[in-house]
Amino acid sequence: MDLKKWKERRELLQTATQLMKAIGQDEHNDFNRLADEVDRELKSLGARLSASEKKTILQAVSWYDETAEKVVRRIHKLKGDKLNQLLNHLGCTEAELPDFGYYPGAKPGEYIEYETESACGITRTFP
Repeated sequence: MDLKKWKERRELLQTATQLMKAIGQDEHNDFNRLADEVDRELKSLGARLSASEKKTILQAVSWYDETAEKVVRRIHKLKGDKLNQLLNHLGCTEAELPDFGYYPGAKPGEYIEYETESACGITRTFP
């Protein structure tokens, strides 16, 4: 029972409460958009959270919803040698990259990797 840990958790709860007041309690079907909104609000509040603290808040208000938007894990910029190395490593063509989880993005040479199904399609809201 460390007093320091209790204080840290209380501060995290206070930050989450401030986020709820700023963002509201509406349900979001796009985790990517909500995460961006949380980042903006944290910045405007001057709150400095570690990645794990932010993740704790987002997970506390989350559940799986197969109809929600896909959750972007990472956007890869693959051109020239990087693209060729990946194609050689996977033993595929550029057209076959979606079979390996690399989906074409909005820009040339951009490939989107989504979270696995267990984490994909997350609906988030502040209760």
